[in-house]
Amino acid sequence: MKILLIRHGQSTGNVQGKFTGQTDVPLTELGVTQGKLLCDYLMKNYTVDAVYTSKLLRAKDTVKSLVQTLNLVPIEDGRINELYMGKWENQVIKDLNDTCPNELHSWMQNQKDYHCPDGENFVELYCRAVDFITDLVKTDKNTVCVCSHGGVLRSILCYVKYGSVDYISEIDWGRNASITELDYKNGKFTVIKEFYDEFLLDLKSGYVGVL
Repeated sequence: MKILLIRHGQSTGNVQGKFTGQTDVPLTELGVTQGKLLCDYLMKNYTVDAVYTSKLLRAKDTVKSLVQTLNLVPIEDGRINELYMGKWENQVIKDLNDTCPNELHSWMQNQKDYHCPDGENFVELYCRAVDFITDLVKTDKNTVCVCSHGGVLRSILCYVKYGSVDYISEIDWGRNASITELDYKNGKFTVIKEFYDEFLLDLKSGYVGVL
């Protein structure tokens, strides 16, 4: 089985430097264009059997061109929604650094265990992301796309590479509309590409830490 993990295209939250989390925000014009370039690349290089997305608009719209071209119905799954940021949802990171610098620093230094106020930590996100990917490999699909978010893709890669959330800080957030290609065979994952986005040429984007 081949699994193509896709981070959503550039969103308005990315441009504004926000912790978007599970707040629904649209793609920017650049994000829409990235989705179309992503579609072109996938159509030329893979035969996609199914497309999974989070329930959030920015993920669904990133693969809109792809599902329309393939005439597929995307399968939405809340387990691959982004990390819930609680009271920090849709807040500008620079503003949080002014209003609650100690809490923000604690989160940055210990994302695995530290809860942002009333939100999730990465242990909780990791558990639901792993639950999703272990269910996915039980299906009979050959090649699937999974369009989700930086935190979710970090969690899945952490599971694939290390088998434990303890190493979450070792995994990058990834860039917008990038592809991480996994092969799953005989019960084992192999990482083929990680956050690959060369097909975007000069339209690459991404800001580490903005969900």
